[in-house]
Formats: sequence, C-alpha cells, structure tokens
Amino acid sequence: MYLAQFNTYKEVVMGRFSTTVHVKDNVGRIEFINSFCGIMKNHGFVPCSEDEAEHSYVFAFGDGWVTLVNKDYKDDRLKAGDDAMNMSAALKTSAFMMDVIDSDFAYIHLFAPNGGKDGVAVGDTSGYGVEKPKRGKQKFWKPLLAEGKTWEQFSETVAKNAVFVEETLVEMAEELKIDPDYIYADFNELMNLAGENKNVQPFYFKNAAGKRVTLKAAFKRVFGEALEPLGFKLIKGKYPYFVRVVPGGEIIHIISYMEEWCPDRGKKAFNVIGGIATVYRHKIDLGVSPKDNYEWLYSIAKFYWMTTPKSEYDKEYGQSICRFMFDENSESSLYDAVNYTLELTRKHILPQLSTAVDIRSSLSYLKRLGYNCCINNFDRDLSFGGCGNADEGFLYIVADDEELKGMLESQINGTIPTTEEEHQRAVEHYEFFNDPVIHPKVLLEIERRKAQNTEILKSYGLSL
Repeated sequence: MYLAQFNTYKEVVMGRFSTTVHVKDNVGRIEFINSFCGIMKNHGFVPCSEDEAEHSYVFAFGDGWVTLVNKDYKDDRLKAGDDAMNMSAALKTSAFMMDVIDSDFAYIHLFAPNGGKDGVAVGDTSGYGVEKPKRGKQKFWKPLLAEGKTWEQFSETVAKNAVFVEETLVEMAEELKIDPDYIYADFNELMNLAGENKNVQPFYFKNAAGKRVTLKAAFKRVFGEALEPLGFKLIKGKYPYFVRVVPGGEIIHIISYMEEWCPDRGKKAFNVIGGIATVYRHKIDLGVSPKDNYEWLYSIAKFYWMTTPKSEYDKEYGQSICRFMFDENSESSLYDAVNYTLELTRKHILPQLSTAVDIRSSLSYLKRLGYNCCINNFDRDLSFGGCGNADEGFLYIVADDEELKGMLESQINGTIPTTEEEHQRAVEHYEFFNDPVIHPKVLLEIERRKAQNTEILKSYGLSL
C-alpha cells in the first residue's frame, strides 16, 4: 500500500516535511553501491556498523530508480543536493533531490547527465514567497518518463494544486516509474521497511581518519551505566530503548532518545524521552523509531510541565530543557550534553516512572501526565481500534475502576445531565464492566492482548 495513503492525524494537522534523493539507475545495484561508496571514500568516509556511523543512509531500489535518504537531510538539505549532483556525475545519469514543505508543495532540483540543471515546484507555493517554475524543461524530464506516459500528462500533474501535495507526488511517481512508497518517504519510514523489504537497505559510514563517538553510542554507554543497575535493559533491535519490566510482567518503563531539528550549523540536537506501557494496550511496538512513539513517550520538558504545580513552574527553565545541542565535531561536547540529560532524566522522568508499579498506579501516572485513555472509542462490536496501538483504555476494565463506573452510573441515572447520545454511550460503556454477554468478550480481548504483548516483549530479550 502506498505511503501516500497513510496520512496520519499528525501529518494532516502539521503537514509533512521530508527530503529525498532519487537517482536514475543505469548500472544495477552492485555497481550503484560501489559508486556511492567511492564517492563517500573521496570525502573521507568508509562503511561501518550502525553504532559507529556518522552518516546513516537508507537506499530503496526500485525498477529503474534508487531512492536515497540520509538521517541528516532534515537538518542539512544541502547534503541532499550534493548527493544528487555527485551521483548524477559519477553515473552520468539523471538525479534529483526533492523537498516536501508542509504538505503544501515540493521543490525539485534535477541534475542531468550532461551537467544541465532544472528546477520545478509541485503544488501550491502561494504564501511561501517561492517563484514557481512553470513546469520544468521538456528536454530534461521527457526521457525519464515511463513507457506510455507523455510529456503532456507529466506537465498537467506538475501544474496541479492538490490539498496535499503527496497526492500529486504519487501521480508523478507513477509517470516516472518510481515506486510510490518511496517518492516522499523520510528516513524513519524507509528504515521501518528495511527489515521486511529486501530492496530497502541501510548503509552506514564513519570518518576514515579515526573513530568518532556517535550520539547513539554515547547514549547507550552513559544511560546504560546509569539505568542497568536500576533494572533497565537495552532491548534487542535497531533502536535504543532501555526497558524495565515491573514485577508481575504487566507494566514496562521505557527510556530512549530521539534526534531533533537543530537550527545551528555544525551542531546537532536531541531529546530524551520516557514513558510506560502495559500489556493491555493494542500492541507494544518498540520495533519502530522512538520518534514514531512520541505520542506516549514524553520529553523531559513535558514531564516537568505536566508534573509541576503552576505556581512553581519556571517557564524559562522549561524552555531551556526542550532540546539539547552539542558540537558534532566535539566528543566532549557530546558527552557533556548526554550526561546533562541523564541528570535531568533522574530528576524529572525516573521518579514519575517509578510510581507506576501496578495497574491502578499506572492509571494515575497516565492521568497525571495528561495521557488520554480512550475508552470512548471502544465499539460495541468489540473492535477496540479507535485510538491505535498505544491506547491504554482497557486499564479501566482491568482495574475495575470505581471512579469511571461511578461517573457512568451518574450519567445513566441522570445525576449528571447528558444528551441522549451521551446517555446511550454511557450505557454501552458500563456494559464493558458487568454485562453478561459483553463483559466476558472484553475479558477475552484483554487476555489476547496480554498474551500477544508478552510474546513481543520476550522477542526483545526481556524476561517476564
């Protein structure tokens, strides 16, 4: 299924920002990889393991095109342009880099095999101060079209102003015969495909002159030394999650980090995030990037904000811990930043996680952190799919929560004024607790989730 069909709520509200490089493949996979490695070698970088990597790429090989995404493209778009230009020159082929801006438009820089260049904007550039090229130059784009596609079709596609530019880019991908799943995918999206798609491969490079400590390596070292004595374990997998299993095997505490956008050239930024999960959610998924779990893994700043009384909240301090920067060329700067975030994690995150030791205290933790357990999205058909993988609404049922039952009873008997729709919903939700038909089905779903998530946690190397 096309990535274009997965417009999440976040994407719809905030819009997509992504940068990709697409290279017309005229040599085949092996020679393509060798050519790219040769370019990196000329710039002083050699292949390495993920933990050593200063540059992390994902290649997606398609039918006639290769898509490249670098972890740093989001902060350094000039690098994407350099990669497209270098591959075009090395293989004497066409290559382009593409910036998607807030799902409104995409700007494309094309490098032709003869050294020519072209630029084209797809979508609505109004309000951005961008002069939209008419439709690109035929001499550059027509030779790249898939069999049966015409220059007229391509021109019409480029000229469209769809509500979301992603829709137009999928059409453009089909006309160029680029896999629509790759056309605007970001680093994390392609990395998530790498394990299941043999045509998607990660590649890592380090400075040939000497080993440089990466953020990932520094985080694993510093936080590992501090967290492992507290019962945390670095799980199996490609992402750096430290997980502690609470006795009983129902609840886990998680600490990880995610990279952030950095406005300062020559620096990088990150944040430490943490949270809890129970085996009663739809699915515990630590096989995706921590950034993809940001809806329930909260930053240091959010922990401080949500757990500090308004009268004591220091706005200036809260803003100072929103992200943490370091000099990308300084190991001491990196370790200073990581050690500082460890200090803040001990202060703001760990004390909160440590309160979640059973189902009732986990519910209290979630309420305190402002997390919405979406029992309102549970359907009478028992699909329970309203809030996605991270929903913890079943904790109310597992805990036999008297507070929620009391509120529902008040809505049912009229103590709390309700609309007819609210009254009916309260009746349905109360049935989850005591109805002789519905309640046993809910209990079966609870046990199914527990069994499934227990096996998932075991696959990460955790003992339950």
